[in-house]
Amino acid sequence: MSGLSRSSRLLKNAEAALISAIEIYNKPAFAYREETFSILALNAWELLLKAKLLEANQNKVRCLHIYSTRELAPGRQSKKL
Repeated sequence: MSGLSRSSRLLKNAEAALISAIEIYNKPAFAYREETFSILALNAWELLLKAKLLEANQNKVRCLHIYSTRELAPGRQSKKL
């Protein structure tokens, strides 16, 4: 699995999360099944969007990070994550 790109790994994880969500939802007696389904489905959606962003940006992880825009001194922005 190490031969796969980052976006491909995230896509596979998104698929696994969605399949898990559907399996949990289809269980007849499972406490909090709707809530668990929602969390897993949301996680799958987030992974899918990240995979798409990485694919569009040549698998550069920097496209997923947002840098602080708080100004430290006039005219200078923070370079920290």
